[in-house]
Amino acid sequence: MHRQCRLRRGVVCYVISLLYCLGVLFQKYLSSSFPDTSTKLRSISATLHSQESKLADGCYHVFLDVGSNIGMHVRFLFQPTLYPDAKVARHFFRTHIGPEESRINSDICVFSFEPNPSHLERHEEMRRAYDSMGWRYHPIHGGVSDKDGNLTFYHIGDETGFTMLNSSCRKRCDPEYVPIYHLSSWIEREVRGREIPEPSGQYPYGPRVVMKMDIEMMEWIVFPDLLYSGALCKDIHAVMGEFHLRSHWFFYPITFDDYKGTGKNFTVQSWEEGVKLRDEWIGIMEKNPNCTTQLSMQDDESHRNDGMPWPRQQMNMSLEI
Repeated sequence: MHRQCRLRRGVVCYVISLLYCLGVLFQKYLSSSFPDTSTKLRSISATLHSQESKLADGCYHVFLDVGSNIGMHVRFLFQPTLYPDAKVARHFFRTHIGPEESRINSDICVFSFEPNPSHLERHEEMRRAYDSMGWRYHPIHGGVSDKDGNLTFYHIGDETGFTMLNSSCRKRCDPEYVPIYHLSSWIEREVRGREIPEPSGQYPYGPRVVMKMDIEMMEWIVFPDLLYSGALCKDIHAVMGEFHLRSHWFFYPITFDDYKGTGKNFTVQSWEEGVKLRDEWIGIMEKNPNCTTQLSMQDDESHRNDGMPWPRQQMNMSLEI
C-alpha cells in the first residue's frame, strides 16, 4: 500500500518536471523565433497613437484662414458669387482648389484663427449658418505664433482693430489676453496624415491644403517657423497673404521678445530689412526642389464689410424671386 502511494507521487513529480522542462523549451523557442517582442508592441502602440483622430479627418480639401478678421475669405470660398469684386481671392481658390462650378462645399473644411475677441460672436454665427448646410467651418478663437502660449493683444480704437505691439497704439491701448497656437505643430497634429474621403465634386488637382495668412506683423516669426519646421513645404500646397512692409512703416522697428522661448529677442529694424528677409525666405523655398508650395503674396481686401445673406437666406431669396 505504501509502495503504491510512493509510486503515484513519483509519477506525479515526473509529470510536473516534464511539463516544466517543456515550458522552458517553449519559451526559448518563442524568444528565438520572435525576437524583440516588446519593441514590436511599443511600435504597435505608437502606430495606434499616431492614428488618433484629427480635426481635419474627413476633409477632402482644407483651407486655413490664418488671421481671419471677420471671415471674409471664408465667404469668398463658400459663397463666391456674392462677391464679384473679390477677384484676387476667387482666382486663388479657383487655381489651387478647383473651378467654382464644380466645387462642392461639403468637400472643404475651413479652420480660421482669429484672436480679436470682438469678432467671436460673428464667427460663431458663421459656424451655425454653415453647419446648417453641412459645411464644416471651425473657428479657433486664438492667435498663431512659433510656440504655444498666451499673448497680449491691444485694441487700438481705429479701423486697424488690434495689434500685438503696444508701441503701435494710437487712440487707445486696451489689453486683451488670448491663447496662441504653435501653427506648424497644430498643422502637423490636426491636418498632416488626415483621412481623405472620396470627393463629391470634381477637382483637377486632387486634395489640397491652402492657407491665407494676414496676421499683423506676426508673419515675421510664423513664416520662418513654418519654413524651417518643414510644415510649409510638406503640408501646404499654396499660400496667399502679405508681409507688412512699406505701407506699415510706422510699425518699425519691431522686437519679438523671448523669440522661440530661447530668452533672446528678434528685431526687424525697418521695412527695408523686412524686404530682405522676405526675399531670403522665399528664395530658400524656390531653390528647394522638394518644395512645390506656391506663394501668392497679395491679400484681398475688396470687401472690408459684409452684409451679404447667409446661405439659407440666399436660398430663400432665390425662391421668392
